[in-house]
Amino acid sequence: MRNYDLYNEVYDPVYGLYGLESTNVGTNVFLSKRTDIREMAKAREISQVREVEKKVGYAIVEISGRQFWVEQSRWYDVNRIPAEEGKSILLNRVLVSSAYTEVSEKRDIKIGAPYLSRTKIIAKVVKHLRGPKTIVYKMRPKKKTRKKQGHRQNLTRIRITTIL
Repeated sequence: MRNYDLYNEVYDPVYGLYGLESTNVGTNVFLSKRTDIREMAKAREISQVREVEKKVGYAIVEISGRQFWVEQSRWYDVNRIPAEEGKSILLNRVLVSSAYTEVSEKRDIKIGAPYLSRTKIIAKVVKHLRGPKTIVYKMRPKKKTRKKQGHRQNLTRIRITTIL
């Protein structure tokens, strides 16, 4: 039978957990996951990031035949764009735009038909790369015909600098 009066509450900084320590023996008996400090800190960081994301706008833009939900200062891998590394490009096929106005503390959402003419996005070409390898395997049953091919898509990594 455990006598809980003989235990003190301790904090383990390595694991970020609270637990119980025996007073008469001087060793840790067990650590309970009553409060996990790391989870609390992670939740606090997530809430701070969400507060910042509320103020930063987003846009849905068409890049090289595909639609992307883009945010400022994030990078995206798109199909190869014929531009040199380090150059800035202008993306003008913006379908939806959203901005946070501090005066009314509301989001200002604009929807294009099909594109927004006044909204522009400036992006910087970070580098050109190739995507992961996909294997294409074709086989005709009962014919002893097999064909195995690999494919790697040419991609361009861009970073969104400003949403105008």
